[in-house]
Amino acid sequence: MAPAPLPRTSTDLPVESHADAIAAAVADGGLVLTAEPGAGKTSIVPLVAAEAVAGRVLLLQPRRLAARAAARRLADLVVGGGGIGGAVGLTMRGERRVGADTRVEVMTEAVLTNRLQRDPELEGVGAVVFDEFHERNLHSDLGLAMAIESRAALRPDLALVVMSATLDAEPVAGLLAHDRPQGPPPVIAVPGRTHPVETIHLDRPDRRTWPDAVAAATRRALAEVAGDVLVFVPGRAEIARVGERLRNCGAEVIELHGGIPPAQRDRVLEAGSGRRVVVATAVAETSVTLPGIEAVVDGGLARHARFDAETGLGRLETRFVTRFSADQRRGRAGRLGPGRCYRLWSAAEHAHLDDAAPPEIQGGDPVPVAYELARWGDADATSLPLLDHPGADRIRAGRALLDDLGLVDGDGTLSRRGRRQARLGVHPRTGALLFHAHEHGLDLRLATLAAAALEDDGLADGRDFAAELDRRRGALQGSADRLRRRLDQLPPSSGRSDGRPDGGHAEGAPRRAGGGDDLGSLLAGAWPDRIALTRSGRAGSFLAANGHEVAVPEGDPLARHEFLVVVEADGRRPTAALRRAVGLDRATALAAAGDRVAWHDHVRWDDRTGAVKAERQRRLGAIVLHTEPLDDPPVDLVAAALAEGLRRRGLDVLPWPDRAVVLRQRLAWLHRQAPDVWPAVDDDAVVDRARAWIAAAGSTSLDDLARLDVAARLLDDLDWRLRADLDRLAPTARQLPTGRSRRIDYAAGRPVWSVRLQDVLGLDVHPTIGPHAEPLTVELLSPADRPAQVTTDLPGFWRGTYAAVRADLRGRYPKHRWPERPWEAEPGRRTRGR
Repeated sequence: MAPAPLPRTSTDLPVESHADAIAAAVADGGLVLTAEPGAGKTSIVPLVAAEAVAGRVLLLQPRRLAARAAARRLADLVVGGGGIGGAVGLTMRGERRVGADTRVEVMTEAVLTNRLQRDPELEGVGAVVFDEFHERNLHSDLGLAMAIESRAALRPDLALVVMSATLDAEPVAGLLAHDRPQGPPPVIAVPGRTHPVETIHLDRPDRRTWPDAVAAATRRALAEVAGDVLVFVPGRAEIARVGERLRNCGAEVIELHGGIPPAQRDRVLEAGSGRRVVVATAVAETSVTLPGIEAVVDGGLARHARFDAETGLGRLETRFVTRFSADQRRGRAGRLGPGRCYRLWSAAEHAHLDDAAPPEIQGGDPVPVAYELARWGDADATSLPLLDHPGADRIRAGRALLDDLGLVDGDGTLSRRGRRQARLGVHPRTGALLFHAHEHGLDLRLATLAAAALEDDGLADGRDFAAELDRRRGALQGSADRLRRRLDQLPPSSGRSDGRPDGGHAEGAPRRAGGGDDLGSLLAGAWPDRIALTRSGRAGSFLAANGHEVAVPEGDPLARHEFLVVVEADGRRPTAALRRAVGLDRATALAAAGDRVAWHDHVRWDDRTGAVKAERQRRLGAIVLHTEPLDDPPVDLVAAALAEGLRRRGLDVLPWPDRAVVLRQRLAWLHRQAPDVWPAVDDDAVVDRARAWIAAAGSTSLDDLARLDVAARLLDDLDWRLRADLDRLAPTARQLPTGRSRRIDYAAGRPVWSVRLQDVLGLDVHPTIGPHAEPLTVELLSPADRPAQVTTDLPGFWRGTYAAVRADLRGRYPKHRWPERPWEAEPGRRTRGR
């Protein structure tokens, strides 16, 4: 039985006219809602859903700012609702305001994913509403798939609602039919209440003058409209640059991004006393209606996170905005009345913008994807009903790091450590940092401070992470304290965990490298693959344990360190640009690496000396810390190194007598005829097989290779059946009708039998060769052994072209026989005079 309706204030939102249809669809298990801008779907659909189902309604928002704005709006609509925490609640990372009377709980998408992982049944929940689903964030895709699977197995009564102003509804409706016997849910389109927006295209500036052009467009907007101006830029650095240029513009300049404190977010959502310019990142594109906005200035740039599977690093790409995002930004100017949108690109350029960015599950960091899949119990995403699969390569890349951090078992499921760490609800790397501190008795206050900075939208504030924590300690302390409380709720582990390490330095102060429990030591526990050593003779160049190179500007103080822990770097190849790191000394780096530092026998081919070089290396991944000679290197390693030398120098290093050359030609032809039966003998294949020959012969230098019997080795690689078939299928010679034999030549890539024409007189069946009995190429020679004709059809030649050849040759060789009916003549080279 559905609960009693919530008393709501009157509203003229267009969605109200669809309330009955929406309520019926929700009661039947869900719907897909496409609503135009201004339809007010976020403001009213959750309240309608709360009346249609038993249990709490969860309303998902892609960002914290949008969640806070939606919760405030819903709380204002409910008469006597008690504000946020009453009939309408709010839950996001680090904040939960719900009560016993909460009927609608607004939350960010990651919170739902974590709740489903802990409670797949979603006890007490009647409906889940996914708002702004078009943004296709990782947790919206995962959360919807998990909710569908949970509904199929545990909660057939759970209603699922997906809605957006710009959604391709049919694929989503098809996905929601995954567990519905009655088929796809209804798709309801709701018209919006939109206001006209005039679009003004300006010239696109270059990157150097871009901040000045954005500021100039903003000043123009302030002069041409009476209301506030919303300016879109790609990131925090651009917010600062544009804000600097808008000093004394006659309006209050306010920054808006995901990392601003809650109090500042609340202030942005409230009407100001004077004119305002809000300089914002993409957080203001959807879900949020900022009061007073009459104009939008769109700088035309957006920042997207991308992951490079080869380097294992993410990168932030600043690219042209997509057409979809540009339309979303433009719509911000017409939410409350007529407005203007100033675009820093031409109308012609707009037609060539990309339609939309790929979903995060396919383009972002794969580590959280692999982590959530392993936690759910579907490590390869083979059964989870996802709208788009993340891809096997991305899952493998993510799982490799999880395995390195000890978070997954061999079967891909979470290990005991991985399950305990999942309770923290943070990125696996951040969780590994906190657990490393928790388990080893390191400075938890420093660890939680670092974790809070890393979880703050992952945005670096300078390359030196220790200096960043110094600057931002006050702003981060609240988030750090919340992380500390969550850590305290975990079962105790061995080691100190009182937050104050030995050494007596101030708690939370990010000490420089030199102590076993400083910031670098903490970070190395979560980024062991990114401990990096400076490269000799290459200032500012560091080689990380994962084998990738990271560049630091020469004037940066971090470039003077021997070791770094690279927390963030741009994933571009071949050299990544450092974005965040902490310096280490050697002792701290090696202590933090622990048993990852090990001795390895290293035997390689040295091109400079033209010999095999054997040494023992003490290594941390790809970093060589110390070397010493290896006097008795393993035979297989020597063979591999010599084979590499052979590959580089070429097969001419090996002895190739005629019989070896001919044998290789025959085998190559047989391999082309039957590649599944006969082995390859191209250069790469011979080098690969030479590795075993070298090991068997005990060769240690290229000089030894000059004494190899290559023909014997090639034959040894054939089993007894192939050796028996070799002479039958690819003979070196063939008998003539006269009884003598004539050699078959395989040098041209096909077998060619060169014979004098008189020697095959009377032969009226063309000879065949090979596993498929193909016609042998017969080269007919003159009495002087000069080519006269080539044929693969001897009977056809006798009765056709032979007449012309006979007329030509008997004039030049009159003493030889040139019968008119050669197929009936006796073979032989005797002349007429005999």
